[in-house]
Amino acid sequence: MAPSEDKRRWRPNSRMFFAAMCFVGVTSMDSLRVNPSVAITAMAVTNHKQGNLSHDQNYSTHACINVASMEDTNDTDVKAEFTWNSQTQELLLSAFFIGLPITQLFGGWLADRVGGKWVVTVGAVMTAAMNMLVPVAARTGVAYFFVVRLMAGLAEGTVIPAMFTMIGKWSTVDTNTRISSFALAGAPFGLAVGQMLSGLICSTPWLGWPFSFYILGSIALFWAMTWGLLIEEQPRVSTASIEEELQNDDMQTKKDNNSKKPYPICKVLTSPPVYALIIIRFCIQGWVVGTLLTNLPIFMKYILGFTVREVGFLASVPYICQMLTVIMTSQISDYLIGRGTSVTLVRKATADIGAILIAGSLIPVAFLVCNRYVGLALMIIATIGTGVAYPAVFSNTVDLAPRSTGTLYGISNTLGMSASFISPIITGLLIVDQYDPAGWRNVFYIASAIAAFAAVFFHIFGSGEEQEWAREVEIELEDKESLKKDEVYPIYNPGYVNAQDSVQ
Repeated sequence: MAPSEDKRRWRPNSRMFFAAMCFVGVTSMDSLRVNPSVAITAMAVTNHKQGNLSHDQNYSTHACINVASMEDTNDTDVKAEFTWNSQTQELLLSAFFIGLPITQLFGGWLADRVGGKWVVTVGAVMTAAMNMLVPVAARTGVAYFFVVRLMAGLAEGTVIPAMFTMIGKWSTVDTNTRISSFALAGAPFGLAVGQMLSGLICSTPWLGWPFSFYILGSIALFWAMTWGLLIEEQPRVSTASIEEELQNDDMQTKKDNNSKKPYPICKVLTSPPVYALIIIRFCIQGWVVGTLLTNLPIFMKYILGFTVREVGFLASVPYICQMLTVIMTSQISDYLIGRGTSVTLVRKATADIGAILIAGSLIPVAFLVCNRYVGLALMIIATIGTGVAYPAVFSNTVDLAPRSTGTLYGISNTLGMSASFISPIITGLLIVDQYDPAGWRNVFYIASAIAAFAAVFFHIFGSGEEQEWAREVEIELEDKESLKKDEVYPIYNPGYVNAQDSVQ
């Protein structure tokens, strides 16, 4: 590749730059999600009592690590500031995920009509601001902590659906899976970065847990401002490029989607593939990922016996592996689809393999706590399983409705992500004592069963093909108004590389 062409790929109006900004944005947003999960291990003490373990007949075998660690206080670990029992901690951790699904539909709907750029910007700014308010809120009272995290969830709920609307405008048929999966690979990377930085900052005496919220919030705020300044709603193309790409039907967004025609909500809600999408989002993205996201640091501290600093570094490993898995799976998926394999078959295969890895690793994990590194390895396999399933979870939205992605993403995420706040609440009810392996076994049994159910349901009812109701919306748009050249930014920008530009 010529140097000049390589440089053009990374200009602000290129797909490469757009995909990279999406990746960084998702990274920063997801680091804020996991920030409290690590910080709370430094902020609060658990409600451990030896009597809580008496019902576990295998306690002497399965809690062998923590019998010693409970009695031997490590001076290098963090002294807790608050006394919150496990139920209170789980409720606080669920607050963000209560707010997150509420604005998903609104964010997608708004982005489909007014464009996603400023929806993403405003949502990200508010999320970052709420994260930086957490220390003040927590020290004021539990209720304030809950409300601030709830507001952060409400703000962030608009970001990803709006970003997906823009991905639909920036991607081609051949690059859809790669761009969307590359952008969403920022989710596990953000969890890894958030875990690592939170653990490091919380365990640093001259910083402490409040600075984990300040620093990560500031990074997210800087990204949001950069996005607002540099990112266009859709790529600028030359007139010649417009005509060529219209003939090839390669670009997915040459249309102004601000149609007054009502969204075919009745047809959407009676479509079996849409329900399959919702179920797999609820079970994999919502329940399984939600369980790991909020409770992996707690499990690692109280069951596997790691310190706060160790938790921060080691809890990031599963998400780094998940990120690499997402990228690899998306590349393989696009390769198979490009070679003529059915999109439906590819999506179902990734969902099935992911569920097998999740269930096969979570079931034994709570029985192997005497070897902390075996336990950690099993948790890594579980997160890899979610990474394998991610193309089915996320790219399937664009498969079903490529020109109304934002609204469908909002619908599926509103319902699917509700599991993210239900899961922590159920976990709090099941785990009376965070040192007790028996309660954790029940949590992992439920997550495994839910993952298996999702794979079976998606295998039966899922699809990778554009739906008839989505094509009807597209036809209405085409009949209503023809493409006008001045609606597609008739400004030549050599930084835009058309259909050959892809995420690598």
